[in-house]
Amino acid sequence: MPVITFDYQDLTSLMGKPVDIGELEQKIPLIGADFDSINGDEFNVEFFPDRPDLFSVEGIARAMRAFLGFKTGLCQYNIKPSGAVLNVERGVEHVRPYIVSGIIKNVEMSDVLTRSLMNMQEKLHMTLGRGRSKVAIGVHDMKDIIPPYTYKAVKPNSVRFQPLGMENIMDLDEILKEHPKGVDYAHILEGKPLYPFLVDAQDNVLSFPPIINGTLTMVNDDTRDIFLDLTGTDLKALKQTLNIIMTAFGERGADLYSVDVHYPDYNIITPDLDPKETELDPGYVSRFMGFDTSPEQIKELLERMGFGAEVDGSKLLVKLPAYRADILHSIDLVEDVAIAYGYGNFQPEFPRKMTFGKRLQDQELQFKLRRIIMGMGFNEIMTLTLSSEKEQFEDMNMPIGQCTLIENPSTEDHTCMRTWLLPSLMKIFSVNKHRETPQKIFEIGDVVLEHENVSKICMASLHSKASFTSQKSELESFLKVCGVEDYKLEAESHPTFMSGRCASVHIAGEDMGFFGEVHPQVLENYGLENPLTACELFTSKLF
Repeated sequence: MPVITFDYQDLTSLMGKPVDIGELEQKIPLIGADFDSINGDEFNVEFFPDRPDLFSVEGIARAMRAFLGFKTGLCQYNIKPSGAVLNVERGVEHVRPYIVSGIIKNVEMSDVLTRSLMNMQEKLHMTLGRGRSKVAIGVHDMKDIIPPYTYKAVKPNSVRFQPLGMENIMDLDEILKEHPKGVDYAHILEGKPLYPFLVDAQDNVLSFPPIINGTLTMVNDDTRDIFLDLTGTDLKALKQTLNIIMTAFGERGADLYSVDVHYPDYNIITPDLDPKETELDPGYVSRFMGFDTSPEQIKELLERMGFGAEVDGSKLLVKLPAYRADILHSIDLVEDVAIAYGYGNFQPEFPRKMTFGKRLQDQELQFKLRRIIMGMGFNEIMTLTLSSEKEQFEDMNMPIGQCTLIENPSTEDHTCMRTWLLPSLMKIFSVNKHRETPQKIFEIGDVVLEHENVSKICMASLHSKASFTSQKSELESFLKVCGVEDYKLEAESHPTFMSGRCASVHIAGEDMGFFGEVHPQVLENYGLENPLTACELFTSKLF
């Protein structure tokens, strides 16, 4: 989870009231966080990733101001039209299709604000931005650039500029190969014939998104006006991220301005900080809270979480802040009501209906089988259902047969679903061949036959006296304890087992499996020296 670093004095200044460090240490976790450390006035707090609006000290101050009751309800931000235009040319739709923008004026830059901005940018890139592939943020000093701005797609070697952190002028391919940020994020543009590029009215370079900005627009202590560009592949995520950044600057008292973004086929104005409205049923809230809550109480709790709320007859009209990217459903509002109410205030109670769980029928069968086989001195193993054709057939001295193949296997050891259990047991014996004998193991699990799961049981013994006769004796003892009387054993020819030392098992006239003494060639394939016997059965008729 993202760890946000901020200064205690800066936080309380933004909150508008002094709050004791001890109280903050207790209260901040209640809104969805965990303290990583406190070093003097420096707080390091780990916030849940579903609240990107809390990835800055400004967002934390806003949330705590409402939560502690200093200023509840919806925060309103006044946004003015800047008159600036950002033109989007055709061609970017195949490279990095979307861009949004905003302008911030009269910013009082400081070390604290710079650190907060860089921290917020990094955390938003990591979460909402999916490592810049979905959203990338550009922050520019406006003093040397002139609108209208143009977002376009260019050939990699057709433009050159000086990127941040480099002394040389470079083309875009050189940046991807030589600049540290280019090396880190080149994969986002891999295979693209054109690259995204942002310039002003005089072709001054603002940025090569999502890689690096130009030196011309570097933000410093003298910066007073900021131009934001956010590019990416998801327009909704871009708008949400822009709203979070703009409102964070609004908490610092900066003036916020919108930008007209002209796409080839439509226009949008960003950011849009108007709250969205939704309805909330008090009965729905009460059902999840576990007790009756009045509309007035829900309204008060929502306001403590920064929402606007009004009681309208039997329902609530809720205004969602533009910076809350996590509100997707009414249940998200119920969660915030519960947070404001306080999880520690819920009274524990016993379940209203006393019920007792029980195993499903097939699980009950397997449970009984396990107890029987363990009583016979076998140890249970659990192995993967994924296997390979080599393991299922070739190593077992069998021709390649029918199996369910994996379309895109990640390793050569996991190319298909297993068709029987014995190969899995053979692998266990192989890796334990240095252990003393006798070794007796079993597994109950699914195999896949004709693309359907089928439950089987396999038991195997490895020791110097293992033989067809000893395996037959163990099998008959097992069937007797299971209560199976109507069974028949018939001679069977199976390439995994020695000729004349293998038999099939029929229960109630149905072929249920086989047992025998494993062929020396199979033992050699697994590096085993002692005789090995095995029995494998379907579980369906064992009781």
